[in-house]
Amino acid sequence: MASSGSDREHLIEIDEKFCECSICLQQYKEPKLLPCLHRYCSDCLKKLIERSQGASTISYPECRDDFKIPKGGIADFKTDYYMKNIIEYIQLQKSLENKQMRHCCNNLKKVKVTAYCFKCKDFLCQECYKIHLTKKMMKDHKQHTFSFDDIKSKNLTLEKLSLLKEAPRCKSHPEDLCRLCCRTCNNMPICVNCTYGSHEDHNIKEVPMLAAQEREALRVQLSNLGQSRERIYEMAETVDRVRKELVSDVKKKKETFKTKHEWNIKKIKTEMRNMEESNKIKEAEIEKVKEKDLMEKRKQMEKEISEVKSKYDNICDEIMNDSKMKLSNLKQQHEKDLDESKQRASNLESDLNQFITAIEERLDEMLEKLYEISQKIDSTTKRFENLTATASFILETKNYWTTVQCIPDIQTAIGPLNADMKIAFPELERMSCVYIWAQIKENEDSPVSIDGIETTSWWTDSITGSNNGSIFIAGWDGDCDVSRICHINITGDVLRQMAIKSSQPFDRYCAFLSRHKVATICTPHEIGVYDVRDETYVSKKISDIISIWLPCFKVKCVATDPVHNHILVTWGGMFVHVLDHHLHFLHTLTLPRMIGWVNNMTVNEGNLIVCSDFKKAAYVVTMERFESKLLHELPKPGLGKDDWKPIGVCTSRSGYIYLLWQRKEDAETNVCLVQYCPFNYQLLIEKMVDRNSYCLTTVEINKTEKLLIATSLSKQLFVYDLRSLCIL
Repeated sequence: MASSGSDREHLIEIDEKFCECSICLQQYKEPKLLPCLHRYCSDCLKKLIERSQGASTISYPECRDDFKIPKGGIADFKTDYYMKNIIEYIQLQKSLENKQMRHCCNNLKKVKVTAYCFKCKDFLCQECYKIHLTKKMMKDHKQHTFSFDDIKSKNLTLEKLSLLKEAPRCKSHPEDLCRLCCRTCNNMPICVNCTYGSHEDHNIKEVPMLAAQEREALRVQLSNLGQSRERIYEMAETVDRVRKELVSDVKKKKETFKTKHEWNIKKIKTEMRNMEESNKIKEAEIEKVKEKDLMEKRKQMEKEISEVKSKYDNICDEIMNDSKMKLSNLKQQHEKDLDESKQRASNLESDLNQFITAIEERLDEMLEKLYEISQKIDSTTKRFENLTATASFILETKNYWTTVQCIPDIQTAIGPLNADMKIAFPELERMSCVYIWAQIKENEDSPVSIDGIETTSWWTDSITGSNNGSIFIAGWDGDCDVSRICHINITGDVLRQMAIKSSQPFDRYCAFLSRHKVATICTPHEIGVYDVRDETYVSKKISDIISIWLPCFKVKCVATDPVHNHILVTWGGMFVHVLDHHLHFLHTLTLPRMIGWVNNMTVNEGNLIVCSDFKKAAYVVTMERFESKLLHELPKPGLGKDDWKPIGVCTSRSGYIYLLWQRKEDAETNVCLVQYCPFNYQLLIEKMVDRNSYCLTTVEINKTEKLLIATSLSKQLFVYDLRSLCIL
């Protein structure tokens, strides 16, 4: 409890605006306390409710919080006794400072007043003041009377002022003073008669005891709330810092891209000048060769010119025509090269404009989001400061009625305020940087049919592509009881294929090892390397290579590390075995235990991306020798439910990650293609694809990278162009 000296300092330092209604901008008249701890004049609040036009809720002007209007309207809002005490003190103080002449309670003329009686609710002259103190008939007034000398000497405190005032009158029995409080009716002041009437079975408390309980409960809650104080102020500073970093980051990236654009334009212009010079040199060489040929033929034919003139003319015509054709072809090629260069320059200009537009739009979105977060933090901060200031004033006064009326509302407001102050805004740190992702566009002729696999019972297990345009697809041919690995082109034509006979269905998977070699596995125990050039296939039993491979293990998936020319294979558990391109065992990589069953994997930027059937999740782990570490769990698609599972994964040459997610609900299957950022693994694009989609890969065709998605049963291939606008 604060000392009376502290209480006195608060009374002296009260700003009149603290007692000013934010609606009418005048001193409160019959102030009403709201659930958010703001207060308004009774008439102002009544007008505010009337403007709501019968709505069940109302939005308060200061905090913009929505609250339900009580059934009784303005009458059911609590009177703010604490503010009324302060206003009465200020009014008394002004009367003394201005030396106002007023009517005394027993004097019709205006005289100098020296005291005030809260029982009479009127000012007293010196004579009436002495009567109040000495006459027996006024003895019940004595404890409610005070002299203005108390204000002069600054002895009057809120505590003393509250003790001078009468207890509030009972609403049900206005002739009686309230002596008790009803907890059941939200600490409503009641008289003794009420305990035998409408409040007979209610929880009745004595005012001093209830005030002490409410004070102690408030102190505990304020202590808990204070723990979040530093954090809410630090959050506002974080928003300002992130906003500055974001604007600075965008400015730097725009300058970097403009510089790169200017360098590219300069390079293209240099290439165009070189082509012009080269073209002139080639023209001169052709002219020189022409003159040389003509000269040589002329010398050869001089002796026989008369006899072979016609032959000579024909030869000259041939030479001239050949020269014209070469010049024409050269000109056409030159114009084509120039057009391509101009188109590249135009594309760069278009890319620059698209980039600037996209990054500025992204900046506007992120600044708007930052503004929303800042507004929420500012609103929470103002609510916190208002609550703590009000609670501090309440705790420093000893007026029981103020305590029991105000503290429950403060405690009610603390709960939602504390929850708002604990909001972490985790997206803040990610908002200091902006990026533009790769675009995915399906080809006009997609999908294409793989016509060379002539079977009615085909299941696609795997597909892989290379940077030289080669595509391989592997699966099971039920008609012939064979597994096949087929070399196809982008239009679905089968160029060559290898078939392996089996007495039972089994799965076959493949992954490009090098430019001309494909690593492949076949359940249950086979691993091999297929050479595209001479169609040779070298295979081994995997248990002959890896000593810890048990008979019950079945190969599940295969991946390759192009940088080290390694093959990675697993039976689906927590161990990934690494082999060289000659199928010699190197070492075993142990995955984190929490990943569980692995059904697909690929290598990306020195890390391993694994798909887990068991966990229905995809992870990025390190490829450190012997034991890997978990780096990141890739987010699932945000479409619908959370029961998506990964079925296929691949990466592009620029490092973007592409995952196929599958979800089965009743008899319906949905498949979603998701693109992830290569450096922070954030989800960039979601795209629903054919429900039979099962595996995917990337391939480079005519210097353009494409994404291929193969279906499981329909023998279809969906083709997408991958065009990267900019990577930041």
